[in-house]
Amino acid sequence: MIKIAVLPGNGVGPVVTECGVQLLKFILDKEYSAYRMDWLKLDTDTYLSVDEDKVRETLDKCSEYDFILFGAVGCSDKRKNNYGGGLLLDIRRHFDLYINLRPVAHISDRLSPLKKNPDFDIAIVRENTECAYVNIGGRFQTKDYAEIAVQEMIYTGHKTEKTINYAFELSTSRKNKVTLCDKSNVLKYGHGLWKDIFYEVAKKYPQVTAEHYYVDSLAAQLVKSPESFDVIVAPNMFGDILSDLTAQLQGGIATAGSINKGDGKTIFVEPVHGSADDLTDKEYANPIGMINAVRLMLEELNLTHISGQIKNILTELIRENEVTPDLGGSLTAAGFMDKLINKLTTLDR
Repeated sequence: MIKIAVLPGNGVGPVVTECGVQLLKFILDKEYSAYRMDWLKLDTDTYLSVDEDKVRETLDKCSEYDFILFGAVGCSDKRKNNYGGGLLLDIRRHFDLYINLRPVAHISDRLSPLKKNPDFDIAIVRENTECAYVNIGGRFQTKDYAEIAVQEMIYTGHKTEKTINYAFELSTSRKNKVTLCDKSNVLKYGHGLWKDIFYEVAKKYPQVTAEHYYVDSLAAQLVKSPESFDVIVAPNMFGDILSDLTAQLQGGIATAGSINKGDGKTIFVEPVHGSADDLTDKEYANPIGMINAVRLMLEELNLTHISGQIKNILTELIRENEVTPDLGGSLTAAGFMDKLINKLTTLDR
C-alpha cells in the first residue's frame, strides 16, 4: 500500500494541494489497488505557535508514510525572524532529505522571458541540509564598533559526495553532462571541498562530461544559453537561487515542482513556490508547480509514461491559454484542473 501524508500548509498551499490530491486520486484509482491519503496539519501558524515537541510529534507521524505531499508555507510579514519558512528546513533535517531535485524545461515560447526561446531541459540537484542553512552564528555588539553578525556555512564530505554521486547517476539517464556550481575561488575551504569531491566522483563516470562554473558566471550563462546545460549540482544556497532563476526561464516560479529525498523511505514532494500571501484571490493560484511535483512522485512510482502524458497536456493547455491569470488566462485553479483531468480522461478512451 502506498501511504501519502498531505500537508496543505497556508496561503495558496491548500488550494494547490487540493489540485495535487485530485490528480493523484484520478491516477492512483486506476493504477494501484491500495493507497491511502491522510490530511495532517502543520502550517506556519501551527509551527510558530506550538512547542518543538508538538512539531516533532507531527513529523514523527509523517515518517510512517512513503510520501509527504506539501503545499506551501510562509507568512505575510517576511521581516519577522521567526518566518514560518523554517518549517521546511526542519522537515528536511528531520528526514535527512539531502537531495532536492528541481527540474525545469522549455514549455512555451510565450511564457519564456528569453528572446530566442531555446529548447532547454535542466535538472538542478541541490544539497538540501547543509551550507548556511544550518543556522549557526549570531549577532553581537562591541564597545568600539557597530553591531556584528556572523553566519557559518557547514559542509561535510559525506553529504557532498552523496549529492554529487546522485547528480552523476541522474545524468546517465539524461544527456550525460554534469555542471558543478560553486564559488571556490572565494569560499576556498567549503567550496574547495565540493570541487575536489566533484572531480573524484567524475572519475567513476568517464561517459559523463564534467564541467565547473563559478556561480556568477553560471547565472550569466543560464540566461545566455540554458540549452547547453543538463544536470547542475550545487551547494544548498546556490542551488536555491539558481533553481528560482531557471524556474523563471520556464515560465515562472509557480510552474516548477521539486522532490526531496534521502536514504530513508519518506519522500517529500512540493511546488517550488511559497505561500503567496499577497495573492488576494487564492482560488486563482497557479497549480502547475504542484502538478509538476506530482509528476515527480509518479516517476518515483514507475509511472513515467503518465508523467509524460501530463507534461504534454500542460503544454497544450498553455498553448490554448487555458491557464490561470498569472500566465495570461482567466481560469481558477479548480477550472484548470477540470481541463487537465478532461484531457487525461480522453487519453484513456
